[in-house]
Amino acid sequence: MKLTFNSKLALVMTVFVVFVGTILTIVVYTFMKDVVKNQTGDRALAVAESVAHIPSVRAAFDSENPTATIQPIVSPIMAATGAEFIVVGDREGIRIAHPIAENIGKPMMGADNDRAFLGESYISESVGSLGESLRGKVPIKNEAGDIVGVVSVGFFIKDIETITLIATKKLGYMLLLITLVGVAGVFTISYVLKQQLHGLAPDEMAKQFIEKENILQSTQEGVIATNKDGQITLANYQAEKLLGIDATSLVGQQVAQILPQTHVAEVVATAQKLRDYEVTIAEDVLLINAIPMMEAGRLHGVVATFRSKNDMDWLQQELTKTRQYANALRSQTHEFSNKLHVIYGLLQLNEREEAMAMIKRESELSTTIIYRLIDNIVDTYVSAMLIAKLHVAQEKHISVIIDDTSELSTPLSVAQRHALLTALGNVLDNAMEAVSEQDEPRIYLYFTDIGNEMIFEVENSGVMATPSNKEVIFTRGYTTKSKGETHGVGLAVSRELLRGVKGDIYVEDSQEDTCFIITVPKGS
Repeated sequence: MKLTFNSKLALVMTVFVVFVGTILTIVVYTFMKDVVKNQTGDRALAVAESVAHIPSVRAAFDSENPTATIQPIVSPIMAATGAEFIVVGDREGIRIAHPIAENIGKPMMGADNDRAFLGESYISESVGSLGESLRGKVPIKNEAGDIVGVVSVGFFIKDIETITLIATKKLGYMLLLITLVGVAGVFTISYVLKQQLHGLAPDEMAKQFIEKENILQSTQEGVIATNKDGQITLANYQAEKLLGIDATSLVGQQVAQILPQTHVAEVVATAQKLRDYEVTIAEDVLLINAIPMMEAGRLHGVVATFRSKNDMDWLQQELTKTRQYANALRSQTHEFSNKLHVIYGLLQLNEREEAMAMIKRESELSTTIIYRLIDNIVDTYVSAMLIAKLHVAQEKHISVIIDDTSELSTPLSVAQRHALLTALGNVLDNAMEAVSEQDEPRIYLYFTDIGNEMIFEVENSGVMATPSNKEVIFTRGYTTKSKGETHGVGLAVSRELLRGVKGDIYVEDSQEDTCFIITVPKGS
């Protein structure tokens, strides 16, 4: 049977009140028991001290029958103090006085007299012939100061517990009354809450809120919502990231004032949808969609979503690169097969030296340049990408010359690595395409992290067809290639990503060559 909210609340609160009451009772009982036990122990020790210092008791140990003297002395004291027993023993632990006459002359029980025979007065807890008890132990000394016996005054543990229970019984009744009042109050509060929440239980409200919040924060798109007056009522983390504005600063602001370039205010005014509208915000190109929230023909607000156009462009580039890699692998497989046939033919003709020379030439890249890249670049992603590009260049018969002093020992953050790999990959692809038609195509690569920046220089033989204003090549849509859906965005995206980590990319050209320079500051 499913419990209602009232029942759940009442059950939880009742359990809580009972639990707290039980814990409190246990704590108070334990405290009271310790207090009673300490007081009883002090009382037993005080009585034992009194008995041990009675002159007639001390002198009785020098007589032939100490029991006859001591027993009549301790019996009235036991009755007057309420002690359960007063036992006196000699130096050997044999009872001289005991509440039960039959036990006189027998060894004392409890095995807790050793400290007394060493001259110490103390309180102990042990089990004797009369049961478990709390005892005060005091040594008895004669006139010469020698220890001649021990006196043990005891109170039963069960009596201490009985006294403690009586002391805490009133508290138990009070806690029971508090529990009943608390349960009644719980039912009253739950009923009032149910009326105010229109029958929607808090757990149902919490579930709906959590679902909405998780959906809102998990989406990769920025989301903002406004009311019918254009006031922003909601913004998720991705919106804060894309718009460059703190989400708490967005909420409560007029969208027309804080985000006028998004045209969301126009959607509020006209109730017309906005589809894939491009706008540049914080050096990023965003695609905006805005939909009015209508109910019964009335506008209640607008929901707008934002996503980076760079993400779409990057996916297109990655798809193009994948296709290029597939074509390169296909070409490499074909060429490698041809080379294997040539090597096989040389071996069949017993031209072993020629075959070995050919194998050596083909493995030079792996044994020399690859190891140099692995040793000189601390970031494995960068070295792996350069090795892949070197293989592509080799298949295209393009010579890639890496400066011997190149080294990159500075680790990269995730954002730095993403920006650098995108920019460096684009520049190398462009360089290979630029020299592909030359008789002796060459690309020069140099990188260093000396100073405050990591610098990559990619220089290719031949002049790049650049406009007088070189900044134009870093704008979206500019290309020297035949128009296509993936052209004219690579360098633009590269610059945007690099500037996002406080880096940059620029080009220098002369009559003989073209050089792209990529910079990434350390620690950005």
